[in-house]
Amino acid sequence: MQPAFATPPRRSGLLINDPIESVRFALYTPDQSPLRSADPDDFHFPVDATVAFEAKTVEIPKLTGVYIRTQDSELVASYSVTDDETTVPSGAYNLELNTAPMKLYLAVKSEVSIEK
Repeated sequence: MQPAFATPPRRSGLLINDPIESVRFALYTPDQSPLRSADPDDFHFPVDATVAFEAKTVEIPKLTGVYIRTQDSELVASYSVTDDETTVPSGAYNLELNTAPMKLYLAVKSEVSIEK
């Protein structure tokens, strides 16, 4: 059983449902982007399921730590819930969200700015 992806019922973004762990997690975006297949090779770490979407910002509905790594897994920055902001220049990164109820990575190609 693979994780499933859908749009949240009341906001734009991404709803992730993990049937094995019986958990859901949502990421919110300003506008709804069509969900399409993604390339698992965009992630350094092995992933069970992928989805692609476009967004200028992604809102994480709860405070979480984030590791920012290059696509070769080199740690370039991290964000802690006690930090005000973390920024890295434009590039290709894998973001690991620490407190999601499942192992969750975002592969991004842009500047990354994380703030409360």
